[in-house]
Amino acid sequence: MMAHMSQTAKSRSTGPTPRLIDKMMGYSLPATVISNDNQRTYTLSGAADIAAILHNTPIRYVLDREVTRFCADLACKNADFLQQCLDLVRLPAHQFWVEFDEDERLATLARQTPGRCAQVGGQPQPSPLAGGRFGMMVSANEEETGGTATVCWSRSAKDPHPEVSPAQIEFHLRDRTAPNPGDATNGVAPLANPLPSVSRLNTFANLRIEPGWLRYYKAEAKTPERYAAALSTLSGQMWFDWALLAAFLVSLNIKGGLSQRPVPEAAAISGRRRLIAPHRPAHIEVTASLFGQTQDASRPATDARSGKRLHYVRGHLVRRGGRIFWRSSHLRGDISIAPPGTRTVAMRLQA
Repeated sequence: MMAHMSQTAKSRSTGPTPRLIDKMMGYSLPATVISNDNQRTYTLSGAADIAAILHNTPIRYVLDREVTRFCADLACKNADFLQQCLDLVRLPAHQFWVEFDEDERLATLARQTPGRCAQVGGQPQPSPLAGGRFGMMVSANEEETGGTATVCWSRSAKDPHPEVSPAQIEFHLRDRTAPNPGDATNGVAPLANPLPSVSRLNTFANLRIEPGWLRYYKAEAKTPERYAAALSTLSGQMWFDWALLAAFLVSLNIKGGLSQRPVPEAAAISGRRRLIAPHRPAHIEVTASLFGQTQDASRPATDARSGKRLHYVRGHLVRRGGRIFWRSSHLRGDISIAPPGTRTVAMRLQA
């Protein structure tokens, strides 16, 4: 059961690839969904509702391609490490916006889940370099030990209509969440786990369909089986969203990991031509300074740990107590035991 979106507007200007936040801030059209039999039109929550919230959001992060790639790779390859570091996360504000490069997000998913079509909103995405953007409006709970994330996206640079997911991600930083089977009637479901490495991290989150959309799904599904199928489809589409957000939140705690450059509203306006928004909002541009950092100063470049011969260690994240830092590639071990080992790898295509 798919929702047929109907939003009509024309771009008022052309120019550089717009960010999602630009499109969202100036958007005012309601989200309308046509019933499966074309007999009824539903007006539901959408981009215009998020735009109203964005205006009063204290912090707005816009991530570049490199940071998006780092977060996506971290979510796919080091989800267990992220899970172990959730207790260190402190949400940057009670409400904040974070925006990713969609091309990089999709490219990572394509590498990590070959054969699985990366989707947003139930539709295959355009080819890479389409200029898509992906963002989340995050609201903390009262204790700031968790919250909700509303997923938004733009399919391409030329698409003037930002879209919003019918379901939110509910996440918890301290405890796992396990929705009861009966919660499905209220639009609550666990996140799907097509990538085993992310499965444990996803136990800290679930999805919940927004009340208006929940009424739409129940009305259009007609049968419990079709409603369950629609809920399962949403779970499958949003399985990676929480892991990506968790990677960003943990990255904020990495010592010297990310560079943040505040962009005031006036500078943003003069820097780029507008597309949808009447002005460019103030935001924080996030770039990666992580890989240029030297190793942790508390550890020497080499040591004689456990009597190991001198060997090469590639760069990796390290947690020590309440700190997370990036230790750059280095040599470790005792050169007196044996000289550094080398090897030659011959690669060929198998006939």
